Amino acid sequence: ANKDIFTCVVMHSVVATNLENLQLLEYLKYNDGSGVERDLSLATWNGRTVLVDDDVPVEAVAATQTEAAYNKYTTYVLGAGAFDYCDCGAAVPNEVYRQPLTKGGQEYLITRQRKLFAPRGFSFVQPTTAIMSPTDAQLKTAARWALVKDSAGTGYFDSKAIPLARIISRG
Repeated sequence: ANKDIFTCVVMHSVVATNLENLQLLEYLKYNDGSGVERDLSLATWNGRTVLVDDDVPVEAVAATQTEAAYNKYTTYVLGAGAFDYCDCGAAVPNEVYRQPLTKGGQEYLITRQRKLFAPRGFSFVQPTTAIMSPTDAQLKTAARWALVKDSAGTGYFDSKAIPLARIISRG
């Protein structure tokens, strides 16, 4: 029902290469000042912008009696509003620092910002002890994430409104 909200695809280079070979991945082009058409390193797949990143999950599947070993590649499809963002602010957002003995006196303006990014419809569950910021290991733990309750607090956020999808393929 919401297929038009998906706008971006993040995939492994093996998947991108296979789509190129099938002529399903199309690279964007531009004309330079001399009128020469050049390829950009940005592609589209069915009208969705493609980001190629070899850090997406790849799982090796062992061979069985009936099947040879292969890899399972995860591709993520994201839509507008897939992630919420807010500026958390900092206790001391700006300050001036001066080193009088360096180069006849050098002044620095220090600016701090704290931002929060979170997938829409999910909430990070704090460990038993309060933390300032979760570690990468805590963020990777599925048990640390829970669906957000709806505004009435009686049910959960409509999962169809979350513009995140995952495709698992052999490449």
